[in-house]
Amino acid sequence: MRLASTFTLVALLGTTAHANTHGFAEAILTVRSYSAALSRGDCKAALALISPAIAKRLGRAPDGKEAFCEYVASTAARGQLETIGTDISTLASGSHRATFIRVTRFALGRQRIARTKGGVVEVFDPGFRSTYQGTYIVHSADDGATWHVLDLACVDQRWIKEVYPSYDGRPRVSVATQRFEQIR
Repeated sequence: MRLASTFTLVALLGTTAHANTHGFAEAILTVRSYSAALSRGDCKAALALISPAIAKRLGRAPDGKEAFCEYVASTAARGQLETIGTDISTLASGSHRATFIRVTRFALGRQRIARTKGGVVEVFDPGFRSTYQGTYIVHSADDGATWHVLDLACVDQRWIKEVYPSYDGRPRVSVATQRFEQIR
């Protein structure tokens, strides 16, 4: 099985009846744009759409933005495809808005850490297909005028409360999972 790295599949499977209130339709467009940026390896576009909570941390870490851009480039190189699913829930409180959207990522290969005499190195192992399932949280702090994406790896109670302060644990968001299958 071979996927061209320029092939992008972003499918919007559905939204709830609430999608047209509080700018939630724009939230769906934002997550689709973010997903497309990852699939084509466009770091500049992805950085423009990520959550300020993530951008703040990238700015503090040595080489944070560069590491993020390397990640974005690797998603395109691996032929990553995403299926954007239905929103799980939409929330509004004061000027804050959030929509929780299921996503499944597919890519060829896997990154793994290998130990060498000189230390550890990251190794790309092409004989695998990976499936990553999780939740994007698309949020706004200005009544839906602008939207940002809290990516899959940054979804836990602490991160959610940072971008949506009145989050009370509902909807419940599961930790993202990743599965690897060997390609024969």
